[in-house]
Amino acid sequence: MHIYEATTGKPVAVILRPGKTPDGSEVALVLRHVVRAIRARWPRVVILVCGDSHYGRHRAMG
Repeated sequence: MHIYEATTGKPVAVILRPGKTPDGSEVALVLRHVVRAIRARWPRVVILVCGDSHYGRHRAMG
């Protein structure tokens, strides 16, 4: 799983995981952690989350 900052394209988080399809709860757990860390430092920043392929799960994005 790769998470990037949109303006610069610099990585925010890179997570190595087994080569199985992630379920929505796994993706949501990682996103919650990353979003909380960003909000702690920049509380008013706009965060846009997009997921492609198996990461665009309704359970994760909903």
